Amino acid sequence: MHRLHDLPLVLLFLLVVGGTAGLGIATAYVARRVRLVRKRDRDAAGILHAFTTLLYAVLLGWTVFAVYERHVAARNAVWREANAAADLYQTLEGLDPPIRAPLQAQVRAYLRLVADQEWPALRRGENDPSASRLLDQLEHRFVVLPAAAPNQRSLRAALQDRAADLVAARESRIAQSAERLGGMLWGSIVIGGLVA
Repeated sequence: MHRLHDLPLVLLFLLVVGGTAGLGIATAYVARRVRLVRKRDRDAAGILHAFTTLLYAVLLGWTVFAVYERHVAARNAVWREANAAADLYQTLEGLDPPIRAPLQAQVRAYLRLVADQEWPALRRGENDPSASRLLDQLEHRFVVLPAAAPNQRSLRAALQDRAADLVAARESRIAQSAERLGGMLWGSIVIGGLVA
């Protein structure tokens, strides 16, 4: 069973806006045909309808703002993770080629795994632990990296910092992907559309 936020945007628009508008038009048509509304009650009903429509417009405006804020926060989390991965990859340039090449390959593998497997899993509301395991392995490799000379120790510390930044950015992205509009808000939108 699909959840409401999993539907394509066009279909969701047609269902919510088109369905509620169609139901409102049909109700008004039937009420006038059957003469359920007396002429003197139309003025009071018009004022009540205008007030209800105004409240619904405010609710829709607030919803659009909330969705936009979440979109911006998610985009920023993805940028932070991409920048952290780029910083880590660039910092690896300070290592000797035999040590650097497999570590850079592991960073590239992590990025491919995130793009190919984790993002689709997050879209479905699931979590793919394989990217987390790969990142943990990469962090562990920086802890056990040999550092005999002082500049190697500072490079190892920088690599550990960059890896920690990448982990923090990843956690932020995952937290952002878990945020959804609540069922109560969706219910209010649909019921408000029916009433307005």
